[in-house]
Amino acid sequence: MTLRVAVVGAGPKGLHALERLIGHLREHPPQIPVQIDVFEPSVPGAGPAYAPTLPHAVLMNLRSDLVDAWPRSGRQAVAADDAHPDLTGWARHGGSIAEYAPRAQVGAYLQFAFEQVAADGGAVAQIQVRRACVEAIRPVDGRHHPSSGRWLVQTTGGGPADAFDEVLLATGHGPLPGPATFDARRLAELPLPPGMTIATRGFGLTTLDLVRLLEARGAFDGGTCVHAVSRSGRPPLAKPAREVEAELRARCSPVAAGAGWPPAGALTTAFIREVVVNEASRVLRGHGPTGCDRQVRAELAEIEARTVVTPVDAMARLRRSIDAASGVARPDPATALGVAWRAMQGAVVACGSFGAFAAGELAQFRALAYALELTGFGPPLASATSLLSALEAGAVRTHSAPARLTSRGASRLLITADGDEVAIDRVIDTVLPAPGVVAGSPLDLLLEQGLVATSPDGRGVRIERDGTALRPSGRPQPGLAVIGRPTEDWVLGNDTLLRDTHDVAEQWGARVAGLAATGRSLASPQRLAAAGGAPR
Repeated sequence: MTLRVAVVGAGPKGLHALERLIGHLREHPPQIPVQIDVFEPSVPGAGPAYAPTLPHAVLMNLRSDLVDAWPRSGRQAVAADDAHPDLTGWARHGGSIAEYAPRAQVGAYLQFAFEQVAADGGAVAQIQVRRACVEAIRPVDGRHHPSSGRWLVQTTGGGPADAFDEVLLATGHGPLPGPATFDARRLAELPLPPGMTIATRGFGLTTLDLVRLLEARGAFDGGTCVHAVSRSGRPPLAKPAREVEAELRARCSPVAAGAGWPPAGALTTAFIREVVVNEASRVLRGHGPTGCDRQVRAELAEIEARTVVTPVDAMARLRRSIDAASGVARPDPATALGVAWRAMQGAVVACGSFGAFAAGELAQFRALAYALELTGFGPPLASATSLLSALEAGAVRTHSAPARLTSRGASRLLITADGDEVAIDRVIDTVLPAPGVVAGSPLDLLLEQGLVATSPDGRGVRIERDGTALRPSGRPQPGLAVIGRPTEDWVLGNDTLLRDTHDVAEQWGARVAGLAATGRSLASPQRLAAAGGAPR
């Protein structure tokens, strides 16, 4: 008898889960053979979002020193050596690494890490990488509540489906669409010759990636112009350099780390709003201005309202954030809100995940978090500086409501807020797919069949803390687990690369390795008892 495991999606989340499964199998040697099939049509470890072939102009939005493929604390801590380095240690073999590395460099590291994890697991499991896209998952016995707990995985292109005892979905944004459909992850593949007039739907981080890409190609020198169209015209603000961030965050209180937060089921958006205001006020008070609380509240109210700003004001806000981020100017209220929001992320995740919000609060929290993204999760200094230079040179121009993009015959036009018409050569949607269940994905099909369920007012599927999917009844779905972005709202803060934000991968690996260690029949009553457990 063999324990067959399928990992569907081998981006960073799938890599982390595979590493934890191998770690537990090595600690508790299996009593039965273990076969792990990893389904990833792109680069295993990196996935499409961190392809090593991306242009080096496209930077990470996470500091390099925070990227690590292995656990460094806890009972199964992995020592850092040449075979198991973090990103900065790995990069030192080939030279230096920037504070915010190119996505391609991170992808090459993740590819290396995947190969090492597979090598580590060779003694305890048979690991097979299948460069195929999964199109459907269904119960082996064809029932809505599988009596065997086993699942069939069907790949595109036909052929027989394979049966697995455990399936983990780590599909992130989902697979890349065909070349005819634009996806922000295909940004580097776009033919963008100099002299084009481009309009973007959105003014977020992907727009900044586009600006960096065009700058590196010399397109702006050739007359290319980008018109960024968004609801408010507000630019994402620069994140502080490491030393500046550490100095500002040191002013936050223990409440930012979760001290005194409400218990599960009682967390409210009003409480979180007060914490972020109070902590941002503490950051500002470190520079001695008066009226900090009033200034922070006014700034937050304006951000939440998405008040429209002029192009001149957009440049001024971006310039202030760059000065504060580089330490040449004291923080303004927007910078302080960003510092506070980043400092609170651990507490938000720990205290707000797995249905911990009070009834009806999740939608309000989501709106607050969406507003604070502009201040808390903006670009690194290099990307922000590139954007500011392009804005000042007129190579990038911002537009807000009521500007609109339209078509007239074969022509595409931008109608500005002043009523002017601008002929557009190419329109690019720079908004990534929303988190949660991707339409048409295998998980979406499972949702339609009633095999999994989303939270009442959320976008992602409900899971237990070990990743096991929950049915609409609240009971576990044996043999089926989900991790990462498809669980967003039920599990908060699914950052792709920060492996220690949640312990879902850790618990999933321990649970599945435990099946192999016991050597019991995989369809035994002991394994399937959870199917009749109490609702969650």
